[in-house]
Amino acid sequence: MYFATIKKSTFSLYSAVNFFFAVLLPGYSLLIGDSTIFYLIYLYWWQELLASAIEGIYYAKNRQAYPEISTNPFWARLFLLFVYFVFIVIFFGLVSDWGSNLRIKKNLEIFLFKDVFFMINLVGLVMNDWLHKKSATQKLIISNDPFKGRMMVMHISIILGGATLFIGNTAWAGFPFLLIKAYMDFKQQNREIKANIL
Repeated sequence: MYFATIKKSTFSLYSAVNFFFAVLLPGYSLLIGDSTIFYLIYLYWWQELLASAIEGIYYAKNRQAYPEISTNPFWARLFLLFVYFVFIVIFFGLVSDWGSNLRIKKNLEIFLFKDVFFMINLVGLVMNDWLHKKSATQKLIISNDPFKGRMMVMHISIILGGATLFIGNTAWAGFPFLLIKAYMDFKQQNREIKANIL
């Protein structure tokens, strides 16, 4: 999903900004009780949707550069993300918070983009990703496998999501998701560093 070559200084800034908006700020929001697990998963869902859309547009404009990819990979990702969207809204937005009108109300605000923290996180992540790609010097590396890259955060979060039913939807229940996100982003960034060296 990334360009093959990225300026090192830009990469370092991207990594720091991404960590702030994807892990630190959501973690702070959880600690002060102004967030829910739905907040985290919904944020990562939107981040992946918008990043995949950018990749899809790039592919559509440069199809001749990717003879090995017959169809726009965005559509496969979109289908999977749609399935996840339904599950995320129902399970994380309603079921895991059932019985707490306060958290249900909070999830509704997040869903309708009325939560300030959520909007700051989302805009920050998208702008950082866009600037990161803009600074690249070679063509975008596109994968037609919807189970690679940051999508793994979604897959693992969905698989482990059932645990929230047993430990409760508390701030502590949300931290495993933050750790997963930090780890997967770290692995993705290491791949970029290796690509730069090569």
